Amino acid sequence: MITTLMFFRKNSANLVLTLSTLLSFCCFYFYLRIIFNEFRRDVDLDSEPNVNLTFEDQTVQIGKYEELAFLVKTYITLQAINSWLIIIRLLFEFGFSKEISFLIDIVHEALLDILFFIMTFAIVTYANFLKLQKF
Repeated sequence: MITTLMFFRKNSANLVLTLSTLLSFCCFYFYLRIIFNEFRRDVDLDSEPNVNLTFEDQTVQIGKYEELAFLVKTYITLQAINSWLIIIRLLFEFGFSKEISFLIDIVHEALLDILFFIMTFAIVTYANFLKLQKF
């Protein structure tokens, strides 16, 4: 227990690395559940809906769709959090290198300029999109 605490206190990047690894295993578990879901393999989405199903059968079928949708939504959420942790890990790695730390300092100083140009680009692109939609 003490060794684990020393591992996390030594460097905060160790905690981020461990969390990212655990999330990767969780994502892999959900990915396998999605792949091996028998309803996903058996359903034919190109077929016409069967109107002769009873209410109970329709409820069961909707429940299976809902289970699959829950698995996919959970997988997407975990992957988004894991991507965020990976970006933080990269920032930790880049922060410890002198050359890259210099580049990060430059980007940090110019952050408002970068955000201004991104917002300007988004506004111009959105305005052009709206202009094209009128015709």
